[in-house]
Amino acid sequence: MLKDKSAHVVTMMFDFYGLHHSFKEDCESDQDPTEGKLVERANDDRFISYFQIHEFESLLFSDVEQIQVHLSSNSKIQSLKGIPPESINHDNPPSLRLQNAYPKNSKLIDGIHIAESIGIDKMRQECPHFD
Repeated sequence: MLKDKSAHVVTMMFDFYGLHHSFKEDCESDQDPTEGKLVERANDDRFISYFQIHEFESLLFSDVEQIQVHLSSNSKIQSLKGIPPESINHDNPPSLRLQNAYPKNSKLIDGIHIAESIGIDKMRQECPHFD
């Protein structure tokens, strides 16, 4: 994609949790995992890497009402309203919370629809790391 000179910005979201430990070690610096050898290797100012430190589903909790609209009402999810999405307890991660509250939830289909309904502006507002 960096070969496409018409692109103003090229970005990629990495699931930090799912990365192999050797890749993490190779990319991390003392400050932020978006710095380091990955950016150096890209050698292009248009490249912006983004490491999703929290599960993708944490972004969906930036608007609990949209989860309820798409998956039906559930008080377990409502109880998370007002909690910063990126601070949801990792012992009970967001994807597991959604699956427990909505067993028919499809991570691939429902997650995309909920994210589209929430919109990137709301996610950026509620999730400082994502922003």
